[in-house]
Amino acid sequence: MGQQVGPQMASHKPLCSGDQRAHRTSSLLTSAIIPHYGKGCKPRLTPTPVGGTKRGIYRQERKGGRMAITQSPGHPVTHILLIRHGQTQWNREARFRGQTDIPLDETGQRQAQATAEYVVARWAPTAIYASPLRRAMQTAEAIASLQGLTVQPLDGLMDIHFGELQGMAFAEARERYPDLMLAWRDAPHTVQFPGGESLEVVRRRGTAALRQVAERHLGQTIALVAHTVVNQVLLCAVLGLGNDHFWSVRQDTCAVNVIEWHGEERYRLALMNDTSHLWRMK
Repeated sequence: MGQQVGPQMASHKPLCSGDQRAHRTSSLLTSAIIPHYGKGCKPRLTPTPVGGTKRGIYRQERKGGRMAITQSPGHPVTHILLIRHGQTQWNREARFRGQTDIPLDETGQRQAQATAEYVVARWAPTAIYASPLRRAMQTAEAIASLQGLTVQPLDGLMDIHFGELQGMAFAEARERYPDLMLAWRDAPHTVQFPGGESLEVVRRRGTAALRQVAERHLGQTIALVAHTVVNQVLLCAVLGLGNDHFWSVRQDTCAVNVIEWHGEERYRLALMNDTSHLWRMK
């Protein structure tokens, strides 16, 4: 089941010693805590950014005793569907895939078709981009064929290069590179794969690609098909988190995420790791 995510919430100190209640909005696109101030409580009067970046696209303002969420005006919203590709044989074998160009397996092809039906029925994107690697292109082509679109390869969505570990089973990597694998588990933002790349390199090219297509399709709904590593660093970026939070974000095969772009560096995460469409997969 996908996680419905709203603006990143600012931390709050206790508001008062009296009545402190919270109301969580039920909207898919807004899931923020709105404190209710009881008698004698004094809310902070300075608006606090709670959006996905330091600037914030949503602010808390005192309105009738409640802290309401208001949106920055004047910019059409671009909806970006960030999708992970379907399953491959190397997923099943627990190998480092990276930039090795392996295709979807039979299950992955069925996942791609189920994802295509779900995405087209619910969002009907007007453009679709994908990492040039086959597993991403195949997943994107399933969506494009139902929507009457042509997939546009985008190098900025390319998976990380794992260097010497590419194609290696995880178990073998733990034996041959124990220190590196411990660092990858505990401090992924510090890892430079020998002969390969770091998360920061992937993040720079991924965020540039995200901004590029968002500006190109202002106010539209578009789909991007990429990889676990790419998606996780992009989601961290959207939430204003560093790459040290890489493992705090989960991406299953054919997961769908929805990102809203409100201009400049203002993003909001509306849906995360949605795989509900795979439950009834044929």
